[in-house]
Amino acid sequence: MIQRLMLYPLVMALLIAALFLSKQWYKDTQLISDYTTEVSDYLSTQALDAAAWASSHPELALPDASTTLRSDLEEQNDQAYTVLVYTGDSLSSWSNNRIIPLHKPQKQPTDSWQLLFLPGGTFAANTLPLAAETWVLVPLRYTGHSDADAALFPANNAIPPTIQLSASGSGQAVMADGRVLCYLKASGTVQPAWVQAMRAAFWGLFLVVFMMFLYRLADAARLRWSFSASIAVIVLPILTLTAWSSATGYMEGAFPSVDWLSQSFDPAFLGLRSVGDLLQFVFLMILGLGYALGRSPEELPKLPKSVWAIFSMGSLVLGVVASVLLWQQCNQNPGIIVNTDTILRTNGPGLAVLLGGMLLQMAFVMLGLVFWRYRMDDIRRAPGLGWL
Repeated sequence: MIQRLMLYPLVMALLIAALFLSKQWYKDTQLISDYTTEVSDYLSTQALDAAAWASSHPELALPDASTTLRSDLEEQNDQAYTVLVYTGDSLSSWSNNRIIPLHKPQKQPTDSWQLLFLPGGTFAANTLPLAAETWVLVPLRYTGHSDADAALFPANNAIPPTIQLSASGSGQAVMADGRVLCYLKASGTVQPAWVQAMRAAFWGLFLVVFMMFLYRLADAARLRWSFSASIAVIVLPILTLTAWSSATGYMEGAFPSVDWLSQSFDPAFLGLRSVGDLLQFVFLMILGLGYALGRSPEELPKLPKSVWAIFSMGSLVLGVVASVLLWQQCNQNPGIIVNTDTILRTNGPGLAVLLGGMLLQMAFVMLGLVFWRYRMDDIRRAPGLGWL
């Protein structure tokens, strides 16, 4: 019995070791170097495209450019770069509305690229050799976006938010026309999305083995003490693990590239800081309630049936209230998009929240069933749950 029970901590230790070792499978410096190459190539391509378009549309410098180039300007709405034409210090025309700086950039003596830190993000700016004073602005990293699906880095939407841009200091250099423009450096964990997805799978397996271990401990506590002791063995570790994960921000820090786990709640939802914390808690809660439904209590607390009925109905009401609060989170958080018209416009965190909401409602229904069984004095083994 003891030997079989010790297999569970051994498996959990192996899974934790796999989580730790997987962080070393892909070096941060190599990944940041790849990102730097992508940003440099992207900037070069955008600069060439902007120069070619501006050279072929000299009418942009005319006062009525918005009328004469209406169809051409509409096509520019999909471009990342923005071409700006100045007359003196005044902006006379522009190719799109992606970025309109309040002040004209200061021209560099060497006509080289410069870095602009604007409210919308970090941009590379340079003049074009045309008759009118023409500037091109290329976004390198957005600070935020109205569309939560849009990438912070237009060069590669897989670059995580932990990658930062700096004008000086250490890091991998982004090149523009053979000169160093800026540096990329990491402010946290940097890993490919597939590595983090695999690490998330390891963590999921750990939770399953963790609950299987608690089942065995709870069965031993029921035989030695009481059914109430077995429930405590299940509930207390679940609450402890959930509180630790939420307090330390484990989901946000361990899986930053897996947005359906790392997306944070602002404010926290029932003490849970992220979508990953919600999914983890609901998963553990369902498995814990499965134990209560699948085991027959030898004794019940001496409470009137009406009290058990109130607990049962109250669980269903709490499930509805929790679902309403979760829906408010979706409306308040720009990173969570839930489209009620078409599921195709719902992003990853939105789908995860929908799944978490349905499982949360299911968990409260299960809790209500547990209390209802106690009301009916039905201490028989629940059908279909013998595998628990």
